[in-house]
Amino acid sequence: MDNNKLLKYEELIRNRIKSILSRSNDLDIDSNGDELDIIQSNVILDMAYEYSTRNNNTLNLLHEALNKIKTREYGVCEECDDDINEKRLNIFPEVKLCVRCSEVLEREKFNK
Repeated sequence: MDNNKLLKYEELIRNRIKSILSRSNDLDIDSNGDELDIIQSNVILDMAYEYSTRNNNTLNLLHEALNKIKTREYGVCEECDDDINEKRLNIFPEVKLCVRCSEVLEREKFNK
């Protein structure tokens, strides 16, 4: 991948990181009340935890992608070493696999 494209993806990734970090997880949950309020607050807390975990995983992948840009390995499938389609990278800049390898991996998971 040429330098201009790498710079473009670096900016995209940094913007994505800033966006994730800027989202506030300030929750004002009222767990005082009746049984329904307590159940509802627990559901909200569980959802917030899952959301936070997903964001942390995405942040880790985005930082890995930045490291790959530095080493000029960005945009290359970790499985087959083919280039990852730029449309895919534009949507998921943290992606590590090309579509074909992702599909194979999903099929293998599904068939287990």
